[in-house]
Amino acid sequence: MGSPGFAVNSLSLLLKSKSEVVAVYTKAPKPSGRGQKPMKSPVHVIAEESNIEVCTPISLKFSAEQEKFRNFKPDVAVVAAYGLILPREILNIPKYGCINIHPSLLPRWRGAAPIQHTILAGDQETGVSIMQLDEGLDSGPILKQEKFLIEKNDNYKTLHDKLSKLGSDLLLKVLNEIEKQLPLKQNDNKACYADKVEDYKIYASDACEVAYRKVKAFYPKAFIKIENKRIRILDADFEALASEQGKIVNENMHISLKGGTLIPKVVQMEGRNPCSIEDFIRGLKSSMQQIEILSTGNTYKTLSSAGIKTQEVSDYTQFPEILGGRVKTLHPKIHGGILCNREKHKTEIQNLGIEPIDLLITNLYPFWETVSSGSNEEQIIEQIDIGGVALIRAAAKNFRFTSVISSIQDYEALKAEMIKNNNETTLEYRKYLATKAFALTAHYDSNIYSWFLSQSKNNELPEFFALYGHKVQELRYGENPHQKAAFYSNQFTKYPLEKIHGKELSYNNIVDIESALNIISEFKEPAAMIIKHNNPCGVAVGNSALEAYEKALSCDEISSFGGIVALNREIDLKLAEKLNEIFLEVVIAPSVNNEALNILQRKKNLRVIIHKSFQQNVKYQTKNVVGGFLVQENNNHTIKTEQVTECTTTEKEKEDLIFAWKICKHVKSNAIVIAKDGCAIGIGAGQTSRIDSVNIAVKKAGEKCKGAVLASDAFFPFPDSIVESAKHGITAIIQPGGSLKDQDVIKAANENKIAMFFTGVRSFFH
Repeated sequence: MGSPGFAVNSLSLLLKSKSEVVAVYTKAPKPSGRGQKPMKSPVHVIAEESNIEVCTPISLKFSAEQEKFRNFKPDVAVVAAYGLILPREILNIPKYGCINIHPSLLPRWRGAAPIQHTILAGDQETGVSIMQLDEGLDSGPILKQEKFLIEKNDNYKTLHDKLSKLGSDLLLKVLNEIEKQLPLKQNDNKACYADKVEDYKIYASDACEVAYRKVKAFYPKAFIKIENKRIRILDADFEALASEQGKIVNENMHISLKGGTLIPKVVQMEGRNPCSIEDFIRGLKSSMQQIEILSTGNTYKTLSSAGIKTQEVSDYTQFPEILGGRVKTLHPKIHGGILCNREKHKTEIQNLGIEPIDLLITNLYPFWETVSSGSNEEQIIEQIDIGGVALIRAAAKNFRFTSVISSIQDYEALKAEMIKNNNETTLEYRKYLATKAFALTAHYDSNIYSWFLSQSKNNELPEFFALYGHKVQELRYGENPHQKAAFYSNQFTKYPLEKIHGKELSYNNIVDIESALNIISEFKEPAAMIIKHNNPCGVAVGNSALEAYEKALSCDEISSFGGIVALNREIDLKLAEKLNEIFLEVVIAPSVNNEALNILQRKKNLRVIIHKSFQQNVKYQTKNVVGGFLVQENNNHTIKTEQVTECTTTEKEKEDLIFAWKICKHVKSNAIVIAKDGCAIGIGAGQTSRIDSVNIAVKKAGEKCKGAVLASDAFFPFPDSIVESAKHGITAIIQPGGSLKDQDVIKAANENKIAMFFTGVRSFFH
């Protein structure tokens, strides 16, 4: 039972052995290639060539498929990267059970991607575990295990091939002694998990050795992203030297990270063959007989060491780099050469000894990566690029004559353009490059401005508001399938989420997660909240996360189906089992223990998100409108309550009032929240009249309304909501006050023996 190449060695060896292979189970052929023709798995192909019956069920949970499996009368089922869950009924059919070839030293790296996680973790050794399958995730007893040392040059492919070969050899040993095997129980306390890897990106905030491991672990998919285009790094080395974190050393693509410098050896642009900067320059030189190259210090050294004739900028200008490298290219001979009109300024530049510069290739200092890494002010200021921005702007302005390459992902495209146009570039292409260049400098400067603004102690809204981002993730679609969507990062509020299991996040997931984080950040005690369509349908606090979740679920269990759950405490085994009882889109928590993750991973599509800090630090909110956008401060005002009625409340009721108010801030207006014993029991949201929201909330709460409290996000315009609340047993109300009919409302509360508190702060949410 297997599908990918990993299982091929085992099947081939079994076919050559004395064992009788009665059937092969594999994944059904999938459409592939431009013609979308069904593509059979490698195991499928070998089985057919050997005249073995091939079965490709969608699932083995159906009784008909189980009966078919039983009719083969297997002594043992061998599983190697099959891809389908084997239910208990299947596991119990073979005489000697189902055994699995797992490419790790269990209990280390249970899960879908053990090879990748082995490399990522920097493990010195790995191996194969032959285990008896049970209903857990790679948790069955071990029959045989063999290990070997990982070599320096090993990457995902080389380890995959070694482990596949070792696995097949070890399998035969186990099968030959199947009746003598003594299963060894795994130590669950030492288990760690290797969830499926879906993010192959190397980030500027990565430590150098981590980035190096990613290149090895994700081969051939590891990539850096520049201007939303991927550049794969197929091979690399690193130097463990002190360096400026995040700095990309211009054209040679050496990337300075925390603890050293990542040195790519082989890269691949999107849609192109692998190449290096040296190959790029050589290709450029071969296509132009009289090319002269100017470069600054580090690039000069790299190109020279590769045997490429280059002139250092300081030799050309006859002026040295000064101020510790702050001034390198700010010189008339450089900027004059870039900005000159080849016709109008020809005589002038000749008299001044200035050569026209036709092509500029440069990258900027990694300012935003430096900020994100937590560097101090001095380090951040040093990473504000002056010369690079000036060069790019000059070349982009003079696009009639000068090409500007501001991204390494454009190297191959430039070569193709010049080959196509007899060693020149077209005006249209130069204008396209200029557009990209100005987008880059606008983004760069907006981030610098935003950082300075974040350091200001002035609480007034700024005269200029920079709203700029770069696309970091294409989403399948927006709120609806016909709407295109993407997630843009504004650099300084790096999305602090780590997905450890499940499908990719959707547009609606991200919107709901944002609302969930805003609500859960209101509470310090153990809390749980459930959100659906950007509105909470359950919120509670408790003595534990499990208690809080059970209380939150009781608010509106029907609406919770397909919702998002946020918790501010670790998920343990019992809580995970409870979460798995209903369909959920996303679960967010600060941590998940190993036992709990094992349970949650049974839900293949459930997204499990780790969020270390629930304290939101975004200062302003923005909203697009016709002609521009609106900006406002976050609604994080601290309230002071004032009792305005004759009736008093208990301390418990006061706690529930504050609890309900915290939730009410995040419910779409008109908003009503009814709470009792630290639990929202009825939520009325988004109605155009306040009394309608009250009616919805009391209907949701039902009999639990008796003795409960109520919060309103704005004042009551009439006493009708108070009278209706009294009918259902509400004992206390918190609201902003400020209505022309406040006295009528207070009177109604007194007449119905309801305590009422004013906050003096309205909390509309639209």
